Amino acid sequence: MEQQEVDISFPKEIMMRISGYLGNAELSKLYQGNSYLADCVQAHYRLLYQSLTLTVLEKQQEEVKLQKEMSMLSLQSEVSVMGQLKREFSQRLEEEKEDWRSKYAELVTRKAFQIPSNIKINPHESHSLTTLTAQQDNLGLPEGQIVKQILQGGKLNGVLSLQGQLTVTLSPAVIQPSQAEGGDGSTEPISLAAPHQVHCATIGGQDVAYIDNTGMAYSLSAVEVEVPVYEDGVALDIFVKKTVISKPKLIRTQESIKLVSVGQQYAFCVTSDNKVWSWVPTILALLDHTHHMVPEEVKGLPADIKIVDIKSASFQTILLTSDKKLWRIEHPVPASDTVESAMPFTATHMKRLSHIISISACAGHLLALERNDIPSIYDWNSEQVIEWLFASGFPGPAGAIKYRSITGEMIAEADDDYLLNNLGMGLEIEREKLRFQIGKVLDLQIGESKLWGWGNNKFGQLGIVDKTNIPEPKLIPLPQLNSQEALFVSGGKDIDYIVSIECGKRNSSFITYKGYVWLIGNYIPEKTPSEQQPPRKESMDEERKGKKMGKKGRDEDEDEEYHGKGKKAKKGAAQEASKAEESKVQEVTHRWVNFTSVFTTHEAFGKKMLVHQIVFGSKHIFAICTHSPTSQQDSGALVKKNKYVKGESKFPGAQIVIKKFVYLSGKHFHKNYTVCYMDRIRGLVESEVKKFYIGSDIPLHRVWQFKLDGEVVWDRKKKFTSIY
Repeated sequence: MEQQEVDISFPKEIMMRISGYLGNAELSKLYQGNSYLADCVQAHYRLLYQSLTLTVLEKQQEEVKLQKEMSMLSLQSEVSVMGQLKREFSQRLEEEKEDWRSKYAELVTRKAFQIPSNIKINPHESHSLTTLTAQQDNLGLPEGQIVKQILQGGKLNGVLSLQGQLTVTLSPAVIQPSQAEGGDGSTEPISLAAPHQVHCATIGGQDVAYIDNTGMAYSLSAVEVEVPVYEDGVALDIFVKKTVISKPKLIRTQESIKLVSVGQQYAFCVTSDNKVWSWVPTILALLDHTHHMVPEEVKGLPADIKIVDIKSASFQTILLTSDKKLWRIEHPVPASDTVESAMPFTATHMKRLSHIISISACAGHLLALERNDIPSIYDWNSEQVIEWLFASGFPGPAGAIKYRSITGEMIAEADDDYLLNNLGMGLEIEREKLRFQIGKVLDLQIGESKLWGWGNNKFGQLGIVDKTNIPEPKLIPLPQLNSQEALFVSGGKDIDYIVSIECGKRNSSFITYKGYVWLIGNYIPEKTPSEQQPPRKESMDEERKGKKMGKKGRDEDEDEEYHGKGKKAKKGAAQEASKAEESKVQEVTHRWVNFTSVFTTHEAFGKKMLVHQIVFGSKHIFAICTHSPTSQQDSGALVKKNKYVKGESKFPGAQIVIKKFVYLSGKHFHKNYTVCYMDRIRGLVESEVKKFYIGSDIPLHRVWQFKLDGEVVWDRKKKFTSIY
């Protein structure tokens, strides 16, 4: 691993010592493990990870304290320093449960790839993607800078690095030839890293807004100005229009800003007190340093609302709240001289949509992802536990749970003594039934994904046929993400689902939990045969009649035989074409195309890179990819786990494990898959898993263990499992 110069707040002596140990070691070799470095590698990568990311305001005091403590460390020997580092971080690492080595690897391998944006995404011709490969693009970042966010607008483009440097440039489409040849500096990129580091940024058609790491927001725009023409250093009485990037202007609010969004004419920000403010970026950009614009507060929002995301299109802005509801702000389209007359805006609740977990927007359309997930029992409070007990047929313990404020975590980890002493469950059969019900809710239950879209559909970016504009949210048909075999083997647990959505001018996309990338758009959807008009039989009959009358010199028998064969041939050809068209429509019930292989041909550490984000530009489609040591695309077999850890994959129930064992026993005949259940007379009895699953009527809540070749791989009482 090459030694990097990084700006950190830790003592340089410590970093020099660490770099001295690991400067000549490759990161891939460290991934394979090293007995000497095992004690300090997590602390080392925690330092490196924090050196590449922005300092969070809430942790500044903690870091100052840590700096003082580390400056007092003795540097007598290299081993003592590394041991002291390990001891300093050991407790914190155990509490955070973070793999800093993996987190750092994901940062240093983070790269951007691009493909042309004019690709026709035809679901009937997806085989044409086999020859398409994404090319790496450094986006003009300086040496050592790592891409965090890509911004693509109508007149402005930009890139934000993990180190907090934002670079904004004019789009090539708006640069006049005189600007490109004149070398007056108006086309040079503007770096916006001062006065503070940039935390996040957003872009509209010709405007950019960003938030720095102190919670202050700034706005800039691409504006047209008239400049004089010079000849031999003398200004002529001739003026030409030129597009330039304005200087950043501060958005003046009383509270710090946590979210910002830019549309076609209006921009919005959300302050820490969950109030929404709006302003006109182009007007703000033209004000000189002696004037400023005070944003207008958006009306209609309740006082107790908590906003977690905001996205803007040219016609509408949507707000996502913590209770998974949507609010919208309609944008009028006034004349340019009355653009301020629409303010202040009023937000309205979109009652039709609920359980929304993610939103996205571009100039022409918006997307909202709906999924009603059921959280794990570990995340339940007392009220949720009581509600679940009544639904499961256990109303008795409800009073004790309310009185003792028993949470879902306490119920999940309860043993027989706890259930007896705290919940008053004296019967063993009742306790076994309760544990059986607990096993069903240990895992987060992922709900069905529904994707809503509305706005411009001229290029099929919403996947809906024969409608170029959709004013209200409508469901978009989605591909089948999970096979029936995978659902059976995992008991419905190892499923794929949508985790992020993105909008573009002509496209839409989503990325799944397992890392698959699906795109749609830039292709006018075809009508299905049911939507098309059937051919007119009258015209066909007239044509055949004309041909029949035109045949001369044939006798009557030959003429009938001749046309009879022609009729059969034409009828057969028409039927074949109809069948082919019907099968074509049956195969493609949606308009999405899987683009995963296009962006993941490159590798890091021997694994395919995963796509974390898609960005649509006017000329390119960008994908931010990174190495992930736990690639979900490579999973599917038994994965070893040391023990059950809260917060990770929860302890699977017997109904999940037995289905997996039945499936695996059919594939691996040489292995012995057995199940151990509790018999009331004989005690613990061991049986072949297939025989038990097919021929036994013993309830699964009496299953205590599963064994593979005599080794226990699942134990109910100990909550131990080496499978998932």
